[in-house]
Amino acid sequence: MSIEKRKSENKKSDNKKNAEVKSIKLDQIKSLSSIDIDLKNLQKLADKFDKKGLSAYVPLSNKLLTIYDEMKVVATKSQLDVNEFFVLSKMKKVLFGRVNYPSEKTPDGKFVRSPSFESAVNRAVQLSLLRINNVAGITIKELDVLVVSKLVYPTLQTINDEGEKEYIANDSNKLVKLTTRKLSELYKSLLPDNAFRKGTQSKDNTITKTLIEMKKVLESEVKKRVSNPDYIMENYGKTDFETLNQIAKISLRLSEQYCRDNRNDTKDGKTKDVEMIAVQSVSYDYKNNKGQVLGNSKLAG
Repeated sequence: MSIEKRKSENKKSDNKKNAEVKSIKLDQIKSLSSIDIDLKNLQKLADKFDKKGLSAYVPLSNKLLTIYDEMKVVATKSQLDVNEFFVLSKMKKVLFGRVNYPSEKTPDGKFVRSPSFESAVNRAVQLSLLRINNVAGITIKELDVLVVSKLVYPTLQTINDEGEKEYIANDSNKLVKLTTRKLSELYKSLLPDNAFRKGTQSKDNTITKTLIEMKKVLESEVKKRVSNPDYIMENYGKTDFETLNQIAKISLRLSEQYCRDNRNDTKDGKTKDVEMIAVQSVSYDYKNNKGQVLGNSKLAG
């Protein structure tokens, strides 16, 4: 064997050994067996767990914290960082493996999946990671999951003297009950590096990026009109005008629906009123750059 080939083989062997060393062996984590019954019950009763809210996930979360502590001891002895292993994607895989999920297949060979079970496991691990990282001031009291108010509700809706809605910053450190819906929002805002990469976060990021790009395009159009008074008349037609009106109405519909859904949930975080609202008409005032109102107009529904 040539010297170059021998060096190459030795390098591959060293890399293999390093890869083995860098992983925590699950058979060393004795406390993992403590969650098997919890996971089997969760697999059978995921829908019922969901209706009970986050309190149903506290016992499993408590056990996951014990598992984390044991993993930390094992990792330290092997000069590893437990936080590189105890992340959402990897822990979900470990938990699914404990109950051999998914295992059932359809006639065409595809795995039968349970969205409710996967969501339940997702919540249990997210809750545990927030508690481990101590980033949300989470307190467990009689199975209720409490969190600092301003972290889950950064703004509060108020009504001003003119009877109009206003949103003010929430500075309250009061503990409020955390819902399943707010858990997901809180997790993604505080632990983005650990977020679910192939599921919710990826989808939300795509929506966010798309809306930001749309906003940039429209802002750019406004700037072009500011610099060139004839820009709109030279470049826009009737179809463009109608499309802009539709965008305005759809945007207002989604914005108002978000506000309604955000304050219209049950104690377990589910939306109480499932019907979408419709925007019948929109009235608005317009003013010049000096702040003087020039008139008003209306968008019909």
